[in-house]
Amino acid sequence: MAYNETLKTQYQIMTAEHKTENGYIPNIPELIAEAPCPEMAEAWQSVADLIEKCKNTNHPFAFTFRTVYTHQKRDGTYTIYQHGMPTDWTISECEADLFEWIEKVELPQMGGH
Repeated sequence: MAYNETLKTQYQIMTAEHKTENGYIPNIPELIAEAPCPEMAEAWQSVADLIEKCKNTNHPFAFTFRTVYTHQKRDGTYTIYQHGMPTDWTISECEADLFEWIEKVELPQMGGH
C-alpha cells in the first residue's frame, strides 16, 4: 500500500501473492487502515463488502488487473479503479505508469486537484 501525496492517490500494486484463480485480491484491511481520510477508507470498505458478499458464490469478486487505486473525484466521492500492468514490470515501473496515467489522463478530465 502506498499514498502519492502530490496526486492524493492511495494505491496497491499487487504481486503473485495476491493472485487467486479468479484474479487479484488487494490487502483491503491495510488499505482501509492506511487511508488518509474516512471517505477513502469507506471506498475501500465497499470493496471489502463486495468481496465478502461474493466469496461463497459462483462469481467470487476479484480484480482483473494488478493495480488498484483511488483518489477524490470532482464531485467529492471516491471510486476504486484498476490499472493494467504487465506482470514482469517492477513496482517502480508500475508506479511510473500509474502516476503518468493519473497526471495526463485523469486529472485533466477532473480539473486537477
